[in-house]
Amino acid sequence: MMNYTGLFTPYKLDRPLTRQEKDGQFRQGRRRNVQYIMDENSVVRMNSVYLETVCKYYSGTGIASSMIAVLYFGFLIMFVFAFARSVYNSHFSWTGFAFALGFISFFLYFLGKLLRKEWFRKTHYPIRFNRKNQMIYVYQVNGQVLSAPWAEVFFTRASTGGAIPEWGIDGHILAQDGETVVNTFSLAVSIAGSSKLLSEYWEFIRCYMEEDCVEDLAELVALCPPVENRRESFTFGLQYLLKVRSRLEWIWMPMKLPLALLAGVARWVAMQTSAIPQWPQAVQDACASAPDDPVNVSAANNPRHLWRYVLANEAREEYEARYAQQTAANNRIRAKLAERYGKKTA
Repeated sequence: MMNYTGLFTPYKLDRPLTRQEKDGQFRQGRRRNVQYIMDENSVVRMNSVYLETVCKYYSGTGIASSMIAVLYFGFLIMFVFAFARSVYNSHFSWTGFAFALGFISFFLYFLGKLLRKEWFRKTHYPIRFNRKNQMIYVYQVNGQVLSAPWAEVFFTRASTGGAIPEWGIDGHILAQDGETVVNTFSLAVSIAGSSKLLSEYWEFIRCYMEEDCVEDLAELVALCPPVENRRESFTFGLQYLLKVRSRLEWIWMPMKLPLALLAGVARWVAMQTSAIPQWPQAVQDACASAPDDPVNVSAANNPRHLWRYVLANEAREEYEARYAQQTAANNRIRAKLAERYGKKTA
């Protein structure tokens, strides 16, 4: 299950904040005491001026449209087959044909609208966090770019509900009364089950915007989606859908692989039929970085053996080197935060 709020269903706007949103707030300027700080493979580019991430829909692109496409073409094939059979058996009826055509047209129209939520849109909807001017730029589903000061956005936990909820972090733009939600966007993270990992991702974003540890944060990033000014390949889309955190997850691979292949095809169609998002010139100017910036993280830094990385099957030397680098960087960040905040947390 994925959290498609904002894509398939609109955000609820022009309403007051709920008690749950107030209780689940992620506050700027306050440290969250987490053991690890994680980027969740969401970083497109990071430098000393801005951090760009994918949207929360990116990780699941292809999953919903693959199921919808199966229904769409299934209905279409059934209709054509039934029509051909009736003609062949001399049972053709214009009345029955008109009724069937109207019925199937309604479903195809409805399913087609759902397919276009992922197909023929944008390859993804990036978010930029500008550390220099403390602004957030959000490429919205409607094609408009939302600009908001970092300090003025109300961030909070968001959930799909249900037995196994999908948790994320929503950013609300509030009216002058500080209570009414007038616009909403979501950070890239989307986690099933427990909401505890949200704090680890929040600290990654917050530390980038507020703390003096950008070079350390850069060392935590292992995999960047290759979607900056280009479309991802079918192979990378499949790798992203199949990625696991440990070899223990291999037990689910026989079931996961055929579903990932189906979703991978739908994901590739989504990428090929969708436009690449382009930031307005004003945003590009505000995010201009120096050519000799010491921090420059992108897909060019992705692991050399990408299949082995996404399947948690790297050579021992590669794994230990990356683990040591990330652990050391994480410890340096935590030490800096402890020195600045002491025991004070959000």
